[in-house]
Amino acid sequence: VGQMLSPENVFGRNVADPRMSLGAKMSIIYALLSTIAIGIFLFVSSRKTFTALLKNSRMPQMIWHGGLLFLGGGLAMIYTGVRPDFDFFEILSTILLVVAVESAWLGSVVGNDIADRRIDEKTNAMRPLPTGDIPAGLYAEIGVLFFFFSILFSAIVSWKAMLLILAYQGLAWVYSMPPLRLKRIPVLATMLAAAAGLTMLIIGFSVLTPESAIDSLPIPLLFFLFIAYAVTLPLKDFKDIEGDKADGVLTIPVLLGAERARLVIGSALFIAYMASPVVLHESALIVPAILFGSLSFWSIVRSERVKNSWGTFRTLPGWNMLFITLYGIFVALILL
Repeated sequence: VGQMLSPENVFGRNVADPRMSLGAKMSIIYALLSTIAIGIFLFVSSRKTFTALLKNSRMPQMIWHGGLLFLGGGLAMIYTGVRPDFDFFEILSTILLVVAVESAWLGSVVGNDIADRRIDEKTNAMRPLPTGDIPAGLYAEIGVLFFFFSILFSAIVSWKAMLLILAYQGLAWVYSMPPLRLKRIPVLATMLAAAAGLTMLIIGFSVLTPESAIDSLPIPLLFFLFIAYAVTLPLKDFKDIEGDKADGVLTIPVLLGAERARLVIGSALFIAYMASPVVLHESALIVPAILFGSLSFWSIVRSERVKNSWGTFRTLPGWNMLFITLYGIFVALILL
């Protein structure tokens, strides 16, 4: 009773009134329980739909979105000195915020799949719409639910997080959906997607430091992260070259061809790794940057279309996500 009725102090949000505190805490618990209950219900009632959604979640991107959220929190700890208590309800709130962020991503996936159905029939035939595993109408309804839960769950934790997720959803919409469908425009499409990813980092920063402005982060660091994300994004486009070309989507691999694009993107990613010790003012990162930058460059220039190879275009984002994650661990250990 003391735990539930005591003042709520989750990520700087203070609620002193016992009834309001109880309501806020129970909202967190009910949101997590409802997530588990909906997942179990879908698994039991329609295992085919559940499996299709799980396979189509794009696990590297899910890890990427969650990683950006925690990166934002880590940067808040480095540059503002904040040290959260991470008591029981702060831990639950963190889990709920991860659910909200991943729901936002999955909602954008549904919208992108609906808009890219013609492309997917050529290059991603195993996705839910081309296979018919999920009817188009039901798939759209699932996308609306993901959008709704991303907004609701983030609002339970932080109003700032909710507004930023709304911004993310808006960027995802103009990127994928007609009439704008800005993914067809080279450079602009990459910048939009990178800006959307950066909102996840800002969510992690703002939730942990609700009283601090984003300008607490060094502008060169934010710019570097934006460029690094923009450089990484085209990796997902190699597998869709034929479909993008047929649908008029001008990605870098479509414009340059697979051979040149591999060299350009691999070199740009290597340069991003090598620039990180300079941006972070940490010479101890030089050796890890060379190591993981070289691995990323090698994986990109050696990738190919062959389906039975471990180094295919389809597995390229996953391998580079692994390299970035391992390098991120080195950075965190050294900076923290």
